[in-house]
Order: sequence, then structure tokens, then C-alpha cells
Amino acid sequence: MPVKMKVCNVADYTESLRKRGNIFSFFEKTIEVWYHNVVEECERSKYIYSEPLIELLAILRYLCKTPFRQLTGMLENYITNVKGLELPIPDPSTLCRRMKKAAGFIYDFRTEEEKNKDSVEIAIDSSGINIYHTDGGHSKKNKKVRKESHYDQVRKLHVTLDLESKMVLSMEMTSGTTHDSQPVVDLLDNIDENIDKIYADSAYDNKNIREQCYDRGAEQVIPPKRNGVIKKTKNNKRSLWDERNNAIKIMNAHDNKDDGLVAWKKSVGYGKRALVEGFFSRFKRISGFHFMSKNEDARKNELITKVNILNYFTHLGQALYERVI
Repeated sequence: MPVKMKVCNVADYTESLRKRGNIFSFFEKTIEVWYHNVVEECERSKYIYSEPLIELLAILRYLCKTPFRQLTGMLENYITNVKGLELPIPDPSTLCRRMKKAAGFIYDFRTEEEKNKDSVEIAIDSSGINIYHTDGGHSKKNKKVRKESHYDQVRKLHVTLDLESKMVLSMEMTSGTTHDSQPVVDLLDNIDENIDKIYADSAYDNKNIREQCYDRGAEQVIPPKRNGVIKKTKNNKRSLWDERNNAIKIMNAHDNKDDGLVAWKKSVGYGKRALVEGFFSRFKRISGFHFMSKNEDARKNELITKVNILNYFTHLGQALYERVI
């Protein structure tokens, strides 16, 4: 029987959803950060618009799924007709160029209590994002003439998720042919806190990943591959294979490996890894399955902006669930 759940903080969650729709707050912030602080005194300086302004307009672009020309029209209408101000409006070419070159980074919306914890538990995973709009036209009609095909038309989004705050701490974008475990070193390097546990699926069951976990003193909650065998250790000292060997022993203690895998997952609380799957579900339901940008640098900045939007939504409030008896 499937487990039935219900939201137990309906009022607070409803209020957080209302706050998500307040896009006019972003327009208000744009007025405060319109100009660059150190603009040279020349009429056609391309740095007349500040970086925070470009970041805010990128948020509006990807949140509302608005092309550059419509975004310019929205901004001009708000500034001129609603606020009654006379400010220069960035043209679509400027927005395209600046968003492509922006040095984006992940904002930390966690509370001070969450930031000051001694250690964090994280989950690592990746998901594919298509560079084309995933409709029937691109999958059938343009199949033979489009520039990219198969894995070349996919980019992978790799993230590390803080399991307590449910916010992304670091992310990387790679090609569709990159193995899931390859960017893990860069992902972990961007995390300053001590890591208590690392949750990941069996795609991350290799020596390099386990060495990274071992070097950082993190417990490896990573299931071994189905054909995995116990690795011998020297002098009975703790090694990077201890967690893996223990998982294989639990699996081998059952007649059926699937039953053994279920038993191991229950013993280590592997179900927490579902939170990172939930993040990707939210990401694609809110942002879609494809990019809006056509340039590789712009695509990476687009993913950074979209991840920041989801972190901000999580900061505003989350649904709390309880089982229905």
C-alpha cells in the first residue's frame, strides 16, 4: 500500500507560495541598483548598467520565461508608466551580452543557525537538460537537419544538496557524455563546511569518489554495484572501502540481493537521497526541461540563476508533510 501524506503547515506554505509571485519586488530592486558604481564619464559606456541589475533581470527572464525583447518592454512599461521615472532601458543586445558574461555564483539563503552548524549532510546527483525545446518538432521534423543530436544536445546539471535546508550548495554544468561522478571533486571543493555524510547512487561507486569522501572524513552512503565484491584492507585499519564492504556483507546475508539492498538502505537511512530527486523534479516543473540560452557560457549562467531561484523559494518556506493514519 502506498503511504499517504498530507501538508501539515498549510497556512505558512500558502503564504510562502504567495510571496513567490511577488515579481514586483524584483522590479523595485532594479531601480536601486540601476547604475554601475564606477561608471566612467563617457556617453556610451557599456558598463552603465550594474551587475546586480543584470542579475535581477536574468531572474525575471527565467522566472517568467520571457524573451529579451518582451523583458525590455516589461521593464520600460514599469519604469515609465508605473514609477514615472526617466531611466535608460537596456536594449536586448546589451542584456544578451551581459547575461552571457556575468560571473554568476550560488547564493547562500540558509539561516545563520544552519550556516553555523559543525557539519552538513549532502546528496549528490545529476540530471540532463536539453538545449532544444523538447516538443514534437525537434524530436521528429528537424531530426536530420538540426546541429546537435543524441547526447550532444544534452547538458548535465550536477548539484550538491544540503539535506537539512534542502538548498543547493554547489553546482556544475557538463556535456551530456560526462560521467555523473566526474565533477564531484569540483563540487566538494566549493563546500567550506565539514561534511558528515555523502548520499549518492551507485553511479558514484568508484575509487575516486570514495577517496574524496574518505579524505574529508565523510561517511559514504553509496550503494555498491550489483557485481561488487569485498575489498581487502591492510592491518585492519579503517579504509575508504569500509562502508562499501559493510553494504556488500548485508546484501550477501540475504538470499535475494534486492532484499539485501533494501535492508542496507533502511540501516543507513538511504531514503534521504530522495530529496535531491525532489529538487530536480521541482527544477524541471518550474524551469522546464530545456535551455532558453544558445551560448555555452549563457547556459551555465542560466542554470546558476535558476538554481538561485529555487534556493530563494525554499528560503521563503517549505511544505511539511505527515503521514495520514
